[in-house]
Amino acid sequence: MRIIFRNRGLEECYNSQSAAIREWGPDVARSYRIRLSLIDSLTRWEDIASFRSARAHRLHGDRAGQWSIYLVGRWRLILEPKPDIVFILEVSNHYGD
Repeated sequence: MRIIFRNRGLEECYNSQSAAIREWGPDVARSYRIRLSLIDSLTRWEDIASFRSARAHRLHGDRAGQWSIYLVGRWRLILEPKPDIVFILEVSNHYGD
């Protein structure tokens, strides 16, 4: 699937492990890059369900249409899938701690 990033920082963190480590630390950085590689390898968004470790699920309320994917601990990747494209929106600490 084609990946589009909300901003250059997210894209840089995908392309550069050192940038991702500076931004979030080594564990989140590694998970972020692994999850994006997984998304890149998908032919259909629906195939994400076969990767149970990603814990992908739809969001509700003001985030309807977006999905959350588990990274590590409380960290989540927030994205919005469209046909053949996934928009990477943010990496967030799930509970804001």
